[in-house]
Amino acid sequence: MITTTQVGIIGAGPAGLVLAHMLAARGIESVVLEVRDRSYVEHRVRAGVLEHPSVELLRDLGLAGRLDREGLAHRGIELAFEGRRHRLDFLELTGRSITVYGQQEDYPNALAIMQLAYGAGLVTEDSEIRRLADLLLFNDVPYRGAQVLEAGIEKKALKDDDKLYEKLANCWIAAGELEKSIPPLQRAAELSSTGDMFVRLGEVNVQREQWTAAQAALDRGISKGQLKDAGNAQLLMGIVLFNQKKYAEAKPWFERASQSEKHRQMSRGYLQLIQANA
Repeated sequence: MITTTQVGIIGAGPAGLVLAHMLAARGIESVVLEVRDRSYVEHRVRAGVLEHPSVELLRDLGLAGRLDREGLAHRGIELAFEGRRHRLDFLELTGRSITVYGQQEDYPNALAIMQLAYGAGLVTEDSEIRRLADLLLFNDVPYRGAQVLEAGIEKKALKDDDKLYEKLANCWIAAGELEKSIPPLQRAAELSSTGDMFVRLGEVNVQREQWTAAQAALDRGISKGQLKDAGNAQLLMGIVLFNQKKYAEAKPWFERASQSEKHRQMSRGYLQLIQANA
């Protein structure tokens, strides 16, 4: 088969593929030729650090979606000399940073590399510590992820925001440590602009069968508002009151929750139980 094109590109490595996208963005046809098969190209380990111009180029081409989600902006390095560490802050010195980016979605190896760096004291930036916690959680080591985050909080290396405490709570929940998840959930709920984290706190207390604490958290979440799923909060409030045998108080919450198609079946089931207990 004969193929006619404007440009032929030899090699389907990062440079060749990016060049093909650059040409396409300018309306120039190209064909990329590669002697290896697709599996080899997709799984071959490439450089894990991207310089600032490369990152900006990928963004300009619309190819930086995963990079922006998972890449770690690395501001600088430390050089050790005569027993002392000297910090070189790239962003402060040049206005630019580099990006650590595992181009293959090889999470076990990415975790191994990050843990080695963490053990050597090289993982110090906020985004790096959070990324390590994410990798630990993803690789089913949530307890260690929570420990890493708590150490970062203690060292004041992490920005104090609701996402941080939500991540910490998620690690403890995944580790089966529901009681340890309560303080970070409470803190996340207080920092958040919506009531969703209070609802999450209520949900965890429902799992713990701590009905009074669950009711208090749900009440604050519903009052704070801007909920992604108001029906879920209403259903949970009904369940909490039902389990305290406050059937008359639970009924209107189930009636409200039944307006949501997602929660209708369960709400109506509880309403039938209330009617049977009347």
